[in-house]
Amino acid sequence: MSQEKTRFFNLDVLRVLAALGVCFYHFNWYDRSALSELFAFGYLGVNVFFCISGYITPLVLMWSNFSYRDTGRFLLSRLFRLYPAFAIIALIEIIFYACGNPVFGYGQHLEDITWSRTLANYLLYADFVGEAWYVPVFWTLGVEAQFVVALLVCYPLLAHRKSTVRVLVVLVWALAPLCVDKGATILSYGALYAMGMAVFLKMHRSLPAWLFVGLLACAFYGHYAAVSSRAAWTAMATALMVAYVPQMSASWAQWLKIGYLGKLSYSFFLMHITFGGAVMSHLKYFPPTWPYQLPGAVLATLLAGFASALFYRWVESPFHDYARKMKAQSV
Repeated sequence: MSQEKTRFFNLDVLRVLAALGVCFYHFNWYDRSALSELFAFGYLGVNVFFCISGYITPLVLMWSNFSYRDTGRFLLSRLFRLYPAFAIIALIEIIFYACGNPVFGYGQHLEDITWSRTLANYLLYADFVGEAWYVPVFWTLGVEAQFVVALLVCYPLLAHRKSTVRVLVVLVWALAPLCVDKGATILSYGALYAMGMAVFLKMHRSLPAWLFVGLLACAFYGHYAAVSSRAAWTAMATALMVAYVPQMSASWAQWLKIGYLGKLSYSFFLMHITFGGAVMSHLKYFPPTWPYQLPGAVLATLLAGFASALFYRWVESPFHDYARKMKAQSV
């Protein structure tokens, strides 16, 4: 059983590809060209993130020897690591809505700003009360928040000394979508996280390969039958790549800047619509065909990447450092 902390460059590659997929999905121009049809599948990148979270979050808990008494400190550490970036992007969106910003393609929409909508966004429960998100990707953060809380509750069982208990926990997550209507709750997406948990058990809890494949199959069926076949295939492919594809060498990762790009993926995911969308909003005056729109989508992606690098340097990274200090104090 490996408990050594390390950086998984393959996960960074998957994060970057998933973030780019979601980005091009939102920058799509829908002219029925081959590229446009390909970008239409970019939304599946969200399922890659969910599967990765199902693997990496219990691994982090294992590394820190988590117990229930650590719950408060872990949640605070997670809050300081992820929430400030989201909160600042949400505030920028509210300001753009309130004041209008022609450069970024915003008109003035004061009527779209309400206390109930703002509170629902900042507390990540907008889907439960029928309020609109200020940025479409924010819904995923709501699901992720539910996952973290649910995992903290069941983690001692996932780390139980008896393998039967560990397997049953993953099975419950895998089949949860079959028991509820499709919606914004963690139960609808439990099978995607279950695939990541199965990888965690295989790689760090000595789960036999045949049982690993069986758990993946159950999770695949749970999501395929109850939610989305494409999402199920995407998460399955992600789990198999994490479990079986050899790790990229450190030299290649350094040359390709994979570690750095992986760190930027969260900021990029949050802000690509706000900043890259500014470019796309001005392209509406051009013909909606790929010779005109593709260069704009590339430029929008580069602008969003540049903004993400600045945002990571001055906002996200300092909060990461503080979260690490909190985690170190708990050990």
